Amino acid sequence: MDRIKRPFVSLPYRKRRDAFIRWRWRILLDTPIYGGHFTSQLRLDEHDEASDWFDFLFVGSDGQTVWNAFIITARAAFLDADRFELPINTEIHECFKINRSFPNEVGLDIVVNEPFIDRKVIENAILHFRTLGEVEWINSVPVPQEHLLPERGIQHG
Repeated sequence: MDRIKRPFVSLPYRKRRDAFIRWRWRILLDTPIYGGHFTSQLRLDEHDEASDWFDFLFVGSDGQTVWNAFIITARAAFLDADRFELPINTEIHECFKINRSFPNEVGLDIVVNEPFIDRKVIENAILHFRTLGEVEWINSVPVPQEHLLPERGIQHG
C-alpha cells in the first residue's frame, strides 16, 4: 500500500532536523566539488556558458530546513514563457518562490538576471536568499528586455 507523503514542513521537528543533518553532512562531503554551500545530483560545468538552469540542495539557517532549489536565468525563463502559457510581452522579475508541498524538502524556484548559471551565481543566490530571511521575494524592477532576448549575429570564439 502506498503511503501518502506529508509535506516536509508538516513533519515533526526531529524528522526535519535529521534530514537537515544528513544533507549538511553531504554538502560538507561535496565541498571539493561545490564549495561547501550546496550539493546536487547534477554536474555543474563551470565553463559552459550555455548553462541556463540547475537543480541543487542547500540547508536553511534555522537548523531544520532543507531547500530543494531550481535556479534559472531570466532569459531562459522568458524563452520558456510560451511553455507556461504566459503572454509574449511578459515582464520577467528576479525572484524567490517557495513551494511548501514537497515531501522531502522545501521547494524553491529562483530566477536570476545572469547570462549563465555557475557556482558563483548559485552561491550569490543562496546568500541573497538568506540575507532576505529565507522568504519569498520578487524584485520590483523587471529584468531589462535586452537581457531577455537571444543574442543575434554574435559569433563566439
